[in-house]
Amino acid sequence: MNRLDLLYDEIKSHVFLRFLDNPKKLAFYGAGVVCEWLLENAKAYNLPISCIVDADKTGNMQGIPIIKKEEFFSNSESKFGDYKFLITTKDYVYAIGKELLSRGIDQNDIYVPDRQCLINGLGLPDFVLAHAYFTVLDLVVYKEHYYNVYNHLIDENSKTIFLAILKFRVYGRYELDKELYAPDVSYFHTGYLKLGTKECFCDVGAYTGDSIIDFLMKTHHDYDRIYAVEGNAQSCEKLKKKLDIEFQKGRIEVFNVGAGSKREKIVYNGYRGGIGEDRLNIYTLDELLKGKKVTLIKMDIEGMEMQALEGAKEIIMTQKPKLAICVYHLIRDIWQIQEKLMQFVPEYQFCLEQPVHVSMSETVLYAFVGGQSES
Repeated sequence: MNRLDLLYDEIKSHVFLRFLDNPKKLAFYGAGVVCEWLLENAKAYNLPISCIVDADKTGNMQGIPIIKKEEFFSNSESKFGDYKFLITTKDYVYAIGKELLSRGIDQNDIYVPDRQCLINGLGLPDFVLAHAYFTVLDLVVYKEHYYNVYNHLIDENSKTIFLAILKFRVYGRYELDKELYAPDVSYFHTGYLKLGTKECFCDVGAYTGDSIIDFLMKTHHDYDRIYAVEGNAQSCEKLKKKLDIEFQKGRIEVFNVGAGSKREKIVYNGYRGGIGEDRLNIYTLDELLKGKKVTLIKMDIEGMEMQALEGAKEIIMTQKPKLAICVYHLIRDIWQIQEKLMQFVPEYQFCLEQPVHVSMSETVLYAFVGGQSES
């Protein structure tokens, strides 16, 4: 039995899985933005959601009826006693839990997220909320995919990091020895990703040039080309000023666009898609860099990595560049991105690194072809 087998053996008794196995009807409690986002994510697991209970709202959300709590609980106990309740808010988790208990709902029919990240309150990113509710379910529903990517990691350190990430998402515990955190937080230090003297580096999510500066230091400014792709116009200007000397050499191109799977225009707030009032032009890297040599790609684009990789399919399949891809933004990134790259280039090898010492975030997946560690 390997270490992933042991984890799967552990989670059989996880409280959320026991809650879902309960045959009662499933009701979400709380019809705010968290509920809306969780409904969208719940589609991946085919959860049978009967209704949403809320203090104030009525109507429906994504086709699920919303019932005001007074109306819902005014029926006889035999009526609402047929339900189990998944609390779908981060603001009133324990208040709602206490209310349900006071109405005679059995504690086994209430799922209260016990993750510290939810206890801490407001301002949490979507991916943290998703981890708190659905990650253990993701492990069960997509078990074969987790095993597939785990078995394709080339070293034990990567497998240890992979397991630590899963345990953090399931239990909320940090279980990674300090020596396994990357001592160098740049993208270019791993022994599997040595840089040569003729690199053509595409930085997707270039921000103000931090990763490009790291790249220049690692290559001692000996490279062929740099392509910076950054959606935020102000960041692009800062990048140009910061790298003015390199621009004078004529070897850097900056693209103030986003990277995706197709050409389109999205709503954008300067850092993330889907919110705000600005419009951002999205291009595929295959179109943007058509005819250009690419030996190295780094991506950190707030959950749009999968789309951007789809849009770089031709570059990846024909040129087989070294890759450093963030895989922590969305629940399934940790296995979906690696499996996508395995389809593109079956000979890719993979390792993981964890550069942040205070949380299980910023995780980077490296992909490279054996014998291609130097250009």
